[in-house]
Order: sequence, then C-alpha cells, then structure tokens
Amino acid sequence: MSEIEPTVEAKKNVRFQIDESANKNAGSSKDNTKEYWIVIDEQDNTDKNNNVFVTDGQSRHFSIPRGVKSKVPEGVINVLRECVYNIEEPTESGETKKRSVPRYSFRVIGEA
Repeated sequence: MSEIEPTVEAKKNVRFQIDESANKNAGSSKDNTKEYWIVIDEQDNTDKNNNVFVTDGQSRHFSIPRGVKSKVPEGVINVLRECVYNIEEPTESGETKKRSVPRYSFRVIGEA
C-alpha cells in the first residue's frame, strides 16, 4: 500500500493542506479514561444547530447536541479545540494576515 501525501490537489491551482494534528492530539486510551461535561453553544447560521459529529481519535464516534450538557471523553475535547477555520484577511496596510478561528464555541463544565 502506498503512503498518501499530506497535501491533496482538489482542483487545478487550488491546494488544501490536511491537518492531522487533531487525530494526533486526541489522546491515547489512557488519556481518554477521564470524562467531562461540555456544552457546545447553539449558533445562528446555515448549520441550524445540527448535532456536532466528532471522532475521538480511537474510532469512537459521538453525536453531540448543541446547547445540551453532554458527557464526553477527554479526547473529544482535544479534537474540538483543534477544529479551526484558517482565514486570510487583508489589513489596513494592504498585507494579508492569517488567523485561526475556533469552529465550535463550547464550554467545559467540569469532570464527570
């Protein structure tokens, strides 16, 4: 089996970088023994507050409702923290500034 390149060409002259850090930081089975209560905030946009689907890095899948206190393993929190939009914005001087914006607004309530 051949190894997949970390960069994939989707369209001509458009390249996307695959960010595998969320999987690397999801945690090992020892780390995922801790569970926490979280709330993923509701939002007003095209997602219409659909459930958030997360894999914890160990092939366990979670469908987390927005606005509801939910119990999740530590690996899910690590993955949610690493879900970001990478945006390029023009500055007043005309240069382009890159910044990362969290994809999900969520709160960790405490250990379960």
